[in-house]
Amino acid sequence: MNLMCIDIGNTNIVSGVYKNNQLVDVQRIQTSKDAINKKLTLDFSFNIAISSVVPQIEKYVLSCINKNSIFSVSHINSNIKLNVDMPSDVGNDRICNIKSILHS
Repeated sequence: MNLMCIDIGNTNIVSGVYKNNQLVDVQRIQTSKDAINKKLTLDFSFNIAISSVVPQIEKYVLSCINKNSIFSVSHINSNIKLNVDMPSDVGNDRICNIKSILHS
C-alpha cells in the first residue's frame, strides 16, 4: 500500500511516505501556512492519513489536498475506548500513540 502520513503538531508538521509498506521519505517543516505552501510535498496518488492537534492548520492542509481518500484520526474513529470525561479533549497524537502501543 502507498500511504502518506501527516502529523500536524504545534511546532512541526512531519510527513512520512510509505511505498509498499516501506518508509521511503520523511519531511519536517514548521507548522505554518507559509511553510506548507513552500515546503510540504503532497503526493495526491497516495492515500493520506492525518493526525493533528492544530485544527486550523488541519483544515488548511485538507483544503490543499482536496481529495476523498483521506483518513483524519479522531477519538470517534480510533476504535479506542477512552476512560476520560471528555474524549474530544484527548489529542490525536496521544490516540496515535495508544494505537501504536496496542499494535506493537
